[in-house]
Amino acid sequence: MSSPSLHQLERDVEAARSKLTNDLATLRAPATISEFTQSLKKEAYSAKDELIDKAKSSAHTIFEDFVDDLKGKAALILRLRWRSPRELPGR
Repeated sequence: MSSPSLHQLERDVEAARSKLTNDLATLRAPATISEFTQSLKKEAYSAKDELIDKAKSSAHTIFEDFVDDLKGKAALILRLRWRSPRELPGR
């Protein structure tokens, strides 16, 4: 296996420098920064919306469970009252 010549290595280094210069120019370009900012904002708003939807859904479920529990207790009290109105406390 032959090792690359000095001239070849210098060309490789120059190509790498050129690529780095172009990449840095792309990263520093206002359009790139604007695109990145917009993408980041879009992702943040999407995450916020998902979190709000999840919180609403959770609150709705908790409220429904509370109402169902309350209905069950009310039904039990009514059944007890129906069966023995004289035996309930306060009479």
